[in-house]
Amino acid sequence: MSTEMTFRMRFLTIVRSVADDTRNFAHRATGHREAIESAWRTLELVHAQIRHAETKAITTLAAAGVLGQVLFSVVRAGREPHHVVLATSAAICTFLVITAALFAICVLWPRLSPPAASIGPLHDGQTTGAVSLGRDGYTEALVALSRDPERIVDNLAAQVWENARVARRKYRYANLAVGNLLAAVFTLGATVALAAHPGLEP
Repeated sequence: MSTEMTFRMRFLTIVRSVADDTRNFAHRATGHREAIESAWRTLELVHAQIRHAETKAITTLAAAGVLGQVLFSVVRAGREPHHVVLATSAAICTFLVITAALFAICVLWPRLSPPAASIGPLHDGQTTGAVSLGRDGYTEALVALSRDPERIVDNLAAQVWENARVARRKYRYANLAVGNLLAAVFTLGATVALAAHPGLEP
């Protein structure tokens, strides 16, 4: 076998090896990109659930304020001295309105310090906790993370988990707020009926 033929065979082998490596790299890059995009989509869905819970809380808080004003007007326009049943109904309604408002506030109350195990450059809470790292430290951590697709997916998965816990907590308080608000509506209706009853005596 001539030297030229040997050189050609070696050259073709190198070309095939480079082509295979390029295809494998492209395949891995595509897989990493798809994994990152999937993790981001999941995180966006969790964020949407958090926004939905906060919207419920804001609506409940506004409704609680309206109910409080209506209750105040009813009590203020009532007879003196108040009947014990009317006073009790008004007190229960007041308690339910205040409780609904407090639960709604718990939904909206921000959490500025994330759990230590979840701290990372992509974590929401790290935007406030990053002050301890300093500008250069946080920049280095974020740049290092951006160069490692697997670590990006791991960080996004951790953030999905933490945000899912936040969403669950917010929904729990939001449901309690809505439940107390509905009970306050029925109690307010009873209070209005008692205040307007012509035969109610103290």
